[in-house]
Amino acid sequence: AVCSISSMTHASPPAKRGRGCITCCIALLWSAYFGQHFLAFSSVMGCSSWCSSDASGRRLPQQYSPGRLRPKAHLLHSGLGRGSSRLTWGRGSALRRLAALSAETTSVSVDAIKMKILQIAALTDRGQRLNKLIAPTYQDKRDAMSHLVQRLADTTFNISEDTLSGEWELVFSDVEIFRSSPFFLAIEEAFNSSPDIPLLGEWLGLTDPTKKAELFFKLHQLQVMSWGISTVGRIAQRIDFNASVLESSFDTTIFGLTVIPLVGWGKLLPTLGGRVVTEANNLTLDEKGTLCMELDRTQVTTLPGVSRIPFVDKLLMDFWYPVNTVWKLLPWNGGPFEGRAPVCRMSTVYVDATMRVSRDGSGGLFVYTRPMESLS
Repeated sequence: AVCSISSMTHASPPAKRGRGCITCCIALLWSAYFGQHFLAFSSVMGCSSWCSSDASGRRLPQQYSPGRLRPKAHLLHSGLGRGSSRLTWGRGSALRRLAALSAETTSVSVDAIKMKILQIAALTDRGQRLNKLIAPTYQDKRDAMSHLVQRLADTTFNISEDTLSGEWELVFSDVEIFRSSPFFLAIEEAFNSSPDIPLLGEWLGLTDPTKKAELFFKLHQLQVMSWGISTVGRIAQRIDFNASVLESSFDTTIFGLTVIPLVGWGKLLPTLGGRVVTEANNLTLDEKGTLCMELDRTQVTTLPGVSRIPFVDKLLMDFWYPVNTVWKLLPWNGGPFEGRAPVCRMSTVYVDATMRVSRDGSGGLFVYTRPMESLS
């Protein structure tokens, strides 16, 4: 932001230029230190347009008559969110006004960055259109999102249990959106932390053992989302540090549109689906702002407005699956006697009252916002 002090007429000729008043010097040092505003003072060392001082540096009083203009600073916001505002400077409040103006300008810039993030999220369908497995389109938006997130990370914010607690909805991810669940976060950590490459991975051309999870997620997506059979709806997380629990949920539907190509004029099958809820316990927040947890259990519940899966719904739905127990029994997890726990973590890149940005262990980006309040 660029500031300039407007000129003003005095009742008497300007005093002889001297070393300048101490208030001007402090204000200039303040702006240089915090880097938010640069004050281009008109003759700072003489500052005859704001205060007067004689050759020895002693400050002389200013005479203002009715109708005369007091000095004003004109602020032009640059970069995001251009606008203008005026500040009337008093002798004792210049620094306080400058500090308040700096905080206000930072808030405006953060809001503008968040708006651009939401625009990219909407354009790319929460980032799903960035999937190169479908088509290498909109990759410039991936770079733009990464740049915007870095700008947010460079601002001042507070990572704490208070700012992270509560409910969040996923609005963007540059990887498969189902990977925000602790279930898949634990799979990612288990795969990528083991040094070996399984035979299937070698057959599919995998050479980097830290990319095993990416291959798994690719195969999973091909199986459950091929031909548009399955789609993912709302994805949410609820963070409760008092109970040490992170609850994740995502809504899924199958057979959304089933029709005989060209000759069909109606759906062949009803739309079915449910809400998959996964809980992770032992939730903690470390000094680096990383959420650490242990996968506990999963269940499928009814999704309002969508029919339950017939015939098997009473057997498979509304039942907690003991994922943690089964995980520790598997031989590739060190089971069946002393199996490794399904731990996972997510780092916090940015958080405020309305937006949270996280990354998983492999760098996958997830942007969350607070749920929109009901209009009813």
